[in-house]
Amino acid sequence: MEFAHAAHQSMSPVSLHKPTRIPGNVSCSLGRRDGVGVMQPKRQVGLRDGGKKEVKREVQERLGSEQLLKFEREGHVCVRGLFDEEEMGALAAAVSGEAKREILNAYRHRVAVLCPGVDPFSLHSVAEAEAVIRQQGTDELGFLQSFNLHQKSEDVRRWASHPRLVAMVADLLGAKKVRLYQDCLFQKMPGFGVTNWHSDLNMVPLDTNSFLTVWIPLRSLDKTDSSLHFASGLFRICWALVFRAADCHVRCLASTGMRVG
Repeated sequence: MEFAHAAHQSMSPVSLHKPTRIPGNVSCSLGRRDGVGVMQPKRQVGLRDGGKKEVKREVQERLGSEQLLKFEREGHVCVRGLFDEEEMGALAAAVSGEAKREILNAYRHRVAVLCPGVDPFSLHSVAEAEAVIRQQGTDELGFLQSFNLHQKSEDVRRWASHPRLVAMVADLLGAKKVRLYQDCLFQKMPGFGVTNWHSDLNMVPLDTNSFLTVWIPLRSLDKTDSSLHFASGLFRICWALVFRAADCHVRCLASTGMRVG
């Protein structure tokens, strides 16, 4: 998810990628941008009325001062055990049902991004979309995205505004309230291409540096899976990553003294 705070407090998506190896963990990364934005997020979400103190205490048990300091310095942190195995099963079930219904739209979105000049709504099957991307794509297919499932599913909406998630983000941003910007399901299938280095906030029309992305893996991961890598401290630097090859990205970042992991 992506969250921001303060007068612009924007809470963002439950972006469901693959950041960690243990279900129930979440990885949070902070964006930074200086300049004028063009849009303010609409939906403000606070802690629910019931059990605020209990929720806050539970989150603080998992988010100690050492992690808060790491987040402030490096711009990302892994919070372990925020959800238990049963809760993760319920979240995965809620998301997977919507993902199946949205699969064609996910492919159409990639066509819109990778195939300039092609009308994505002229495609009526996944096979058609895959063929167009192979033949006309400016890059290989790296992942699929399904946006704002919380607007279509009450179950997903409850997860996107889960009190523990909201409390964690508010603590990390030093905010009393946060606002949901969007949720986004990421699916990276076997054989899909490499995801290039990028900064989420470069693609978000918000005039704020207080913007947080929360990544929640929907299954256990091992070393052969497509897990996340972060460039520590990059959120403090206002420049765009323009290199294409994954190795070149790492060399470029390492040359600045930045730690990649």
